Amino acid sequence: MKRYFDLAVLSVLLLVFPVLSFADRDWDSNEFVKRGNAYYAKGDYDGAIDSYDKAIELNDNNHLAYQNRAKAYKAKKDYDRAIADYSRAIEMNTKDSGGDADMYSSRGDLHRQTGNSDMAIADFSRAIDINPRNDSALVSRGNLFLKTGNDDRAMADFSMAININSRNDMAFVDRAHLYIKMGNNDRATADFEKAARLGNRDAQDYLRNIGYKW
Repeated sequence: MKRYFDLAVLSVLLLVFPVLSFADRDWDSNEFVKRGNAYYAKGDYDGAIDSYDKAIELNDNNHLAYQNRAKAYKAKKDYDRAIADYSRAIEMNTKDSGGDADMYSSRGDLHRQTGNSDMAIADFSRAIDINPRNDSALVSRGNLFLKTGNDDRAMADFSMAININSRNDMAFVDRAHLYIKMGNNDRATADFEKAARLGNRDAQDYLRNIGYKW
């Protein structure tokens, strides 16, 4: 009888303690993420990365640890590692919720920084698919279209961003530059004026330089 009792107790222990161990590791992992966030807020990016490393060692599926470590790598201009971490976080997040527009935008900006316009456009496009009212992603993608000579698509993105958010001063500024490129100075000036009234200093300086009172 005692033998059967011992086996029953052992079975319970084997079932319970691994669960408790994983729960503890997850909790500790999240605590290291919080510690990393505190280091990041102070500008100590190395300290932040070290904490996120520990979080990932404890839980390799902690997508917040990857996402936040990517931000720290980006702050250190270590773009390749930042892209790798965003890619891992995106992969895990997509399984849970179908995707995070901000993470795609952030990775798109990193691809832009490293000169990979095609991949940047793909990421901004994915961010817009997830959130069609993402005016910032539209402006970023519009700038890439402008850079690669796709003026029509750039115009469409800038105009859509303005329709979504009429206070997006950069959308007006970027569309104004596109109008200048197209030789339509009147529309360019009108967009610069709108941006200037929203407080955009580049637009204000431009209007002063051409002697335009707004």
